[in-house]
Amino acid sequence: MSEEQGVDVGFWVKAVVWGGKVLRTLGGRRLVHSVKHYLALQALAPLHVEAVHKMRRLSIDVLAGDQKQTVRQAKETCTAMRNTMANLLDLDEHELHCSIKVFTPSGKVTTFARSAPLGDRPLETDGSIERPVEAGSPWCALVARDDGKTRWEKHKCFACNDLPKADGNRFLTIERPDWQRFYKSVLVYPLINHDSNQCEQASSIFGFLCFDSPRIGVFSGMPDIFDYRGHERRSEYHKLLSQNALFHMGAILADTLSVFLSPLYFDRQQDY
Repeated sequence: MSEEQGVDVGFWVKAVVWGGKVLRTLGGRRLVHSVKHYLALQALAPLHVEAVHKMRRLSIDVLAGDQKQTVRQAKETCTAMRNTMANLLDLDEHELHCSIKVFTPSGKVTTFARSAPLGDRPLETDGSIERPVEAGSPWCALVARDDGKTRWEKHKCFACNDLPKADGNRFLTIERPDWQRFYKSVLVYPLINHDSNQCEQASSIFGFLCFDSPRIGVFSGMPDIFDYRGHERRSEYHKLLSQNALFHMGAILADTLSVFLSPLYFDRQQDY
């Protein structure tokens, strides 16, 4: 395993499971339960109380047509999702940022909301900045497009812990010229509307949930997508994602947000 990928999560999971079995054998079932309960609570409480509650409120405000309240609630939702992920990663509010991107009616990508504090980031949530999908490797990797450097297969998450390295290897496409001021590690998920009358493969993407950090290597143990660019390594990349708790937390946030927001963007979906 490369240094950038960090800890072998699969090994530690097996070690914890083995340790739990030993404790049970020694009569420590109650202790094992208490530890598992405590660890689960630390992750689930922020997810439920902060993130899910804010998403629910956001959908209500948007459907009510309250523009001022929608802007405020969208910012609070992003901040709550950032807090949920930062809690799992043990990061502060300046080390992790969250944003929601959506497709415009013309099929380009724009920023719907950002977490607080912004720092020196531009807000860009008024819809005035639109970028084509091909302007960003993360978007292309999630919708199976060519970014000019890679003809991407469709992925369920874009994870990279060292964007400057990928850029130095000429793997990365990002249209924004000053991107390194704001992020060096990224984790991006598609926002998906599943048609109940069709199979899952017929789903439509209407946006993206993005987490990024100005630090390198913050997404501990996540595989780097640029190490698995080839079609033949796609399943290996997805298998490694499925073994990481951080991936699942982000996927829960993205899937839940999709449920609340997809009815609002049915006219902007892109079928892939």
